[in-house]
Amino acid sequence: MAAEAPGYVKLYRRLVDKPIWLQSTPEQKAVLIAILLMANFKEQEWLWQGTKYLCQPGQFVSSLEGIAKRCGKGVSARNVRTALEKFQNLGFLTSEASNQGRLVTVVNWRVFQQDEEEAVKQPVRYQSNDSQAPVRHQSTSKKERRKESNKANKYIPYEDIVSAFNCICIALPKVMSLTNNRKSVIAARWEDLASLEAVEDFFRRVAASDYLCGRVNTFTASFDWIFKEANFVKVREGNYDNREKPPDSPAVASLRRFLSGGNGDDQANGR
Repeated sequence: MAAEAPGYVKLYRRLVDKPIWLQSTPEQKAVLIAILLMANFKEQEWLWQGTKYLCQPGQFVSSLEGIAKRCGKGVSARNVRTALEKFQNLGFLTSEASNQGRLVTVVNWRVFQQDEEEAVKQPVRYQSNDSQAPVRHQSTSKKERRKESNKANKYIPYEDIVSAFNCICIALPKVMSLTNNRKSVIAARWEDLASLEAVEDFFRRVAASDYLCGRVNTFTASFDWIFKEANFVKVREGNYDNREKPPDSPAVASLRRFLSGGNGDDQANGR
């Protein structure tokens, strides 16, 4: 079982709008919180598969029974197993079992839990099929650090991105299925956006555009259209932002008044 650790973990309010929360039972929500509390904040050595293993931040070694005990009354080992399977399918964690225990890895832990300064100082490690090798990233901006961390963790929140699109871009056709082709396109755009906040800002820009939302003519953009590289770049550069209409010239203004039932400047002057 993971050792007791002082301090706290970050729990973002937006969690309540995510599929991992909305689609989970009360028991599974207890498992989710317990996992966050049990995960290591710093490197720690464990015996794993017969050899010493250096657990990274976001990892811990325990068992189904051990996690259930941490959850408290009403949560069984079976509940924990079901929750781990669901969370793994949602891309939140990975879970590997052996006769020495179960290694749980919270994906993208470094981005959401560590302080920015410490995330830069500590090496980023990833698990490969053959070995575990340290990789150090040196970035100068918050966006670059987040992009590097996302690459290291190989995690892209596909379902959250689709959910954000459906919630924000309500004038566009909803995405009903997450195909492999769409995942490939999302992965390419994720290299530039690098965070859910940036994705949501991008969608809000789309939703504010009269042209993209079909309020100008018969054209209406779609999820696939805005994620194509050329269109994606144009949206981000503001090519489809609304433009303020210039004021009418005096002649045009007079004509508008006349067509609306008036008599040009004579009516305006009371004649």
